[in-house]
Amino acid sequence: MIRPAKSRFPLRSTKAAGRSGVAAGLLGLLFLLLGAAGAEPSRERTFAVVVLNGENLFDLDGVADFADYRQDKAPGEGVPYSAGALLAKLDFLSATLATVNGGRGPEIILFQELERDRTPSSGGNDWAAFHERYGETTVRAMLEPPVEEEVRGLPAVALLAKHLHDEGLGPYEVALPPAGGESGEGPPHVNATFSTFPIERVMALPLRQARELLVVVHAVEGYRLITLNNHWKSGASDPTSEPIRRDNARTVRNAVDLLLEADPRAEILVGGDLNSYYNQGEILPPGEPAGLTDLLGSQGNERATAAGKRALYNLWYELPPPERYSEVWRGVRSSLMHLLHTPGLYDASGIRYVDGSFRVLRLPGITADSWGRPREFSFGAGDGARGGSDHFPLLARYEVVPPGAPPLTLVDPGRPRPGEDLIYPFDYRLDRPGAPPVADLADLHARPREEWPAQMGRPYRVEGTWVSGRPLRIRVDGRVYPVYAFRRDLRTWLAGLRPGTPVSLVGEWSAWRGRYQFLVRDPSWILAPRPD
Repeated sequence: MIRPAKSRFPLRSTKAAGRSGVAAGLLGLLFLLLGAAGAEPSRERTFAVVVLNGENLFDLDGVADFADYRQDKAPGEGVPYSAGALLAKLDFLSATLATVNGGRGPEIILFQELERDRTPSSGGNDWAAFHERYGETTVRAMLEPPVEEEVRGLPAVALLAKHLHDEGLGPYEVALPPAGGESGEGPPHVNATFSTFPIERVMALPLRQARELLVVVHAVEGYRLITLNNHWKSGASDPTSEPIRRDNARTVRNAVDLLLEADPRAEILVGGDLNSYYNQGEILPPGEPAGLTDLLGSQGNERATAAGKRALYNLWYELPPPERYSEVWRGVRSSLMHLLHTPGLYDASGIRYVDGSFRVLRLPGITADSWGRPREFSFGAGDGARGGSDHFPLLARYEVVPPGAPPLTLVDPGRPRPGEDLIYPFDYRLDRPGAPPVADLADLHARPREEWPAQMGRPYRVEGTWVSGRPLRIRVDGRVYPVYAFRRDLRTWLAGLRPGTPVSLVGEWSAWRGRYQFLVRDPSWILAPRPD
């Protein structure tokens, strides 16, 4: 039953298909496509789809594949993961999604990087029972200390769905792959698809060294939209990991092709964290095929996709090249998050892309810091974690149109433009003598540690004495702080400074594994002595 009577956000899970069962499972989807989809829409309407990486949204059961998200840390191992940190993550996600549709949130969300529940016996998989037990309270109240043991055992996805509902978003039906269990089966993360539309079918397909591909059929105003939610093998800049992404891409391409064989105009949306640049094929060494562009068929000619070609249109081409980024990784803009279209999203009836609606949710103070980078999650000090994702979310809008509607006119179809740069560095050059003095942080030390993360990401003018080169450390007003530079040339230069050297630099206040440090991101940040 799709919508249990006592649940406002029911769960749809599925058994994972083994490789031998992939074709059989997709065959079931094909039969569904061939059947009637329900009544015709009574009116035109638009809806929003968001792709959002939750950056390790973990629960509180203490069973975590990553040490950072455990509560039983010994002194010196960093800040324990807490109920306050989890609530900060949930608040980040709800605040981000509340910027869509006037606070109601998007109709469909493709989430990545939610924790795979390793304690299914905790009871969070029984959605109706979960709602029966906690329907009259809120997640905010549930996470107030002392947190009950049974709440600690609830899976992160259940708390996320309820928190969104508490905040007035949705309500959503939730599609998930199967839990891995305490045996540790499956990757540490799952993809999850949230939908305000009824979910007709869910299927999870295994991907090599990656999270399962989650195939979901949504019933949208009498039509069917199929979403393929992905999270591929990491390492976009590492050619040695590209063969794994090629294998990931083959599985997704095979699924798309099987669905299009049944209905060439099927409305299919491929999205998620594909851990590939939109121009991955141009960045790899010559002769090295790219999973995204060469195997999946991602490309920038929207008219070709609209005309029924096999290639998938990648919505990154809607934006000017310098704006095509969802991350900033070591000083370079990257585009790991994606939304791709099949031809059916351009025809004259059913579900159709609202041309030009694609955008990156680069929201100052919510998803973006003062530099315009993602506000990634930081443990910082205690529960005062800032941010919530190291990826910007993506948004696109779609419309439901009845038969006989006029054909879509592509006003400005995205396309590759001659002379585009392949990589756009993030510009950290600055002349910041006006940056606040590091003395401001002395007052910070006198305030509660929960207030410290609010300063993270801000540059400060640091005047001090060099302590050591390995590790890099500087003494400021009697306190010793670590220093780090992502650029190897800067690290080498700093390591060569003699202890006792007076140093003036601009440093970004940040944290690494629970310890605060200053980041130096560009040679212009070193004011004295100056690098050669």
